[in-house]
Formats: sequence, structure tokens, C-alpha cells
Amino acid sequence: MRVQMKIALCDDNGLFLENILEKLVRRSLRNEEVDAELYHYLDGNQLLEDFKSGKIFDMVILDIDMPIINGKEVARRLRIYNSNFALVFVTSYKQEVYSIFQYQVDAFIAKDAMEEFFISELSRIIKSKKTSGKNSIGENECFEIQDGSRRRNLIKLSLQDIFYFSCRNRAITLHKGTKTYTLAEKLFAKILEGYSQKGFFEPCRGYLVNIKHMKCIKDDELILDNDESIPLSRRRRGIAMKYMREVIETEVL
Repeated sequence: MRVQMKIALCDDNGLFLENILEKLVRRSLRNEEVDAELYHYLDGNQLLEDFKSGKIFDMVILDIDMPIINGKEVARRLRIYNSNFALVFVTSYKQEVYSIFQYQVDAFIAKDAMEEFFISELSRIIKSKKTSGKNSIGENECFEIQDGSRRRNLIKLSLQDIFYFSCRNRAITLHKGTKTYTLAEKLFAKILEGYSQKGFFEPCRGYLVNIKHMKCIKDDELILDNDESIPLSRRRRGIAMKYMREVIETEVL
């Protein structure tokens, strides 16, 4: 059975996108016997709008140097909306390789070496997806949520995409980048018990934060990747710093 994929190609140079990038992508797909829908974007904002509206891609191939919004900023925002896609940077500026670690990059390819490296790198990523059978960086979980009319629905999310849980007046909210969901669960103690062992940290009473989305610590605040600030108690500050060091060491290694 052939694998089906959706791939976004984003480069402000339309000729490069159609005549070089797309052709190399299609060659890689044929080599790995994969079918895919390719979506072209000349502007990173267009890609962001599609992500924001809920469109899901298996892979995003991004130029870094774009005029309206550069590829690194696009990648930063995309990771807020969704972490479950492979990210490939292409650029004319090789020195950018030292500035892209924070975006969970799967490949970095210089434009003057496309013929030499692009197909092998893309094939490596596609092989990984075929063997895993899913495009998941982390574990998926189902959550029962409710709307303002108390109607209940079930959603499935990757733990990687959850920024934090919060509890106020016994209402538990799940925060996923720019989206929030009200959980049907009423006991925050159950959330603490279930997710403290899955990479989440309690910075203060009423909050449980995904350790991988902790960006920095400022006095009595914990700053997340999406620039939200979470209260941080003084007695938990040392633990927060320890977790951040462990994440950085793991990603570097």
C-alpha cells in the first residue's frame, strides 16, 4: 500500500519553487514509492493562514530568506500551531545552519548543493515516516472537551502540541499554542497525576506546563515558546531551571 502525504513548499522565488524544488521533491517521492499532494506558497503568511485554519501537512519545505516574513519566523509560528510535521529548511546562506536548532528541523540544505543532498535527505525523512506509520513526534492522547452549551466532544492531540493546562474555578483548560479547549474533567489532581510523568511540570498551583515549551525564566515568571508568561513560585524556580537544562542537553546531543 502506497503512503499518502501532504507537502507544503514555500519559497518567494516562483521559478525556483516550480522548476527545481518541486521536481526534486517528486523525484524523491518516486524513489520511495510515495504519493503526495504538493501545495505551493510564495509567502510565509499564506502558509501560516492555512495552518491556523487547521490544514495539516506531513512535511513543510521552507526557504529561510523571504522578504515579507522570513522562514525562521514562519517555522517558529508553525510549531506553535502544530509540531507533528517534518521541517526542511533550504537557503542560499549556509551560515544559517547555526541559528535553526530551536525549530525542530529535520534537514538543512544549501541551495547550491540541492542536487547533491536534497533527494537523499528527503528520502531519509520519508523512510522514517513509512517505518513509523505516523507523523508523530510524541505520544498522542484523547481528551474529552465541552463547549459553552456543555456539549461534549472527543479530540486527539499530540502531547508535543500541548503548551500547558490551567485550572480556575474548577474549570480545566488545555492550551494548544493559540487554541484553548475546556476539558470535561473537573479534577485538576487527575491532570497532575496523569501528566506529571509525561514531561509536564507544575510551576505553581493551578498550572501544569509542557517542559519542552519552556523558553526562559524571568524572575517569578516562566516564558513559553509562544511568549505567554506563566506564574512561577520561588520554591519551584530551581526545578524549572533543572528541567530546562535537561531539555537543552538532550536536544544538543
